[in-house]
Amino acid sequence: MFHVVTAPSLNLRSEPRVVPTNRIATLPQGHRVEKLADAGPEWSKVQTTLSGAPLEGFAASRFLGTEASTQPAPAATAWSRTPAGTTC
Repeated sequence: MFHVVTAPSLNLRSEPRVVPTNRIATLPQGHRVEKLADAGPEWSKVQTTLSGAPLEGFAASRFLGTEASTQPAPAATAWSRTPAGTTC
């Protein structure tokens, strides 16, 4: 399932805990990630691409929101019948 970063920025980490040495990257607000698994009550294992590089790591779940559908709803089409012999 895809999610987006809701915080102004979010650290992607190599393990599901905050340690100064385990930061892989900083993801900007609105950045899209794919959630691979829950990693405890506060963390999610995610994968993403940043500046063309594939990344995988852990992000704090509270800063990930569900991605709204980006597919527009199909447009409604009105059909009407015209009597035989008439043109539109």
